[in-house]
Amino acid sequence: MDLLPPETLSVAPIHRLPTELLRSILLLSYIDNYTIGWKAGWISAHTRDIALSTPLFWTNVWVFTRTGRSFESLSEMLAVQLHRCGSILPLTVLWSTAIATEDQMSVLLGLFIEHKAPFNRWKEFRLNAHTSLPLNIPREADLGEFSSLEQLAISGIRPNLFFHYLESTQDLGALEELEFGPPSLSYDELAMALPRTVSALKRLTMDPRSALSSSLPSNIIGLICGTLTPVYHFPNLKELAVEVCTRQLTPSHVPLVTHLEIYFQILLLDNSTFEFPALTILILKCAIGDLRPLTWLSAPSLTFLRVEPVSAPIDPTYHKDAPPNTQLKFLTYLNVSCIQVHIPLNLADLGALISHFPAARKMAIPLRIPVIDGLDALLFDLFEDYDPNKRAGPSQIRHKELETVDVLAMDIGPFHKNEWDAAANNFLGRFPDTKLKELTIRCIEWD
Repeated sequence: MDLLPPETLSVAPIHRLPTELLRSILLLSYIDNYTIGWKAGWISAHTRDIALSTPLFWTNVWVFTRTGRSFESLSEMLAVQLHRCGSILPLTVLWSTAIATEDQMSVLLGLFIEHKAPFNRWKEFRLNAHTSLPLNIPREADLGEFSSLEQLAISGIRPNLFFHYLESTQDLGALEELEFGPPSLSYDELAMALPRTVSALKRLTMDPRSALSSSLPSNIIGLICGTLTPVYHFPNLKELAVEVCTRQLTPSHVPLVTHLEIYFQILLLDNSTFEFPALTILILKCAIGDLRPLTWLSAPSLTFLRVEPVSAPIDPTYHKDAPPNTQLKFLTYLNVSCIQVHIPLNLADLGALISHFPAARKMAIPLRIPVIDGLDALLFDLFEDYDPNKRAGPSQIRHKELETVDVLAMDIGPFHKNEWDAAANNFLGRFPDTKLKELTIRCIEWD
């Protein structure tokens, strides 16, 4: 068989890329992946050379045990990672081990010391382990302090070793966020075990299965939690995300909150309105077909609203008697410039809702479009500012500031791009004298 001359052989596109560009692509492809260095080396000899010569590929260090893996294998892999990450770059450490003996903990910590990777290089630390405090740690002073730690996640039962070093750190000023959840301690137990750490952090993320049983120290300005019951006063919070709120949250509870993500599982039996003066961003999770929170949650400073389906299990009792959205008396939000509706609504419900956002510049709206030819008529009915007394002329749009509409198309049939372009141009052409200049479509499926 005759072989082709070398000059006629094609070269795979990946090997035509400049090394620096390929390095950047690999780093972006494996961002936040603890096995980036190993996986990049499996692609080809060229990518392996790149991985071995780039310490950044190895700064996500994992100390991880699994069934059938010996401690010798763990320590050897850790030594390789620490050698390849160099002695300068900050580290992200994932420590997920079963109960280790004191001698094994001494060996693992000794490897960090040997490779000049003490605690003060740890920028992010994710811990899922039960660790005791060894009686004799080699060169204990060389471990340093967690002075550069920005993010801490704890899901181990009681990692006393690391609790000791966290509390021994003199300056935890860089610590931004603490995340914890089962099977770790409760918040109260954690606050008792790590008082200095909790008093330094700025944001707290709790597992949805964890309940907050007390108020928070004044240094915490961000909270993500599963359930608020009862509701505590959080006078210093600025960001709050609640999976299920089963008690009425009032402005007095969160006077400074500017970012709120929440699902309300409550019923208001009167016509009360609660005004949240500081609120600027609201992600409102709703049961399908029940938008009643927008009839009582007032926010004069609100600029961004997204309505999306609730993901947590819900009690249908709270929604079975919800009136049609067209009968609701929605509040008007005069300063919202961007509204995103990510729940299925019929045209009448959608029209009733978006009419209360007169200053919107950007909208994402759901529409059922059986055929692409019907899109123009649907949008025209939704947005035209009809005036029966006006003489013939260009149509005006109801939202005078509207610039962009993003259609979340449901139940759409097959269509070609040129059909969509024609429908979009037809619609935009109806409003030549307005600010509306962009119309996009995304085909989606609702669960």
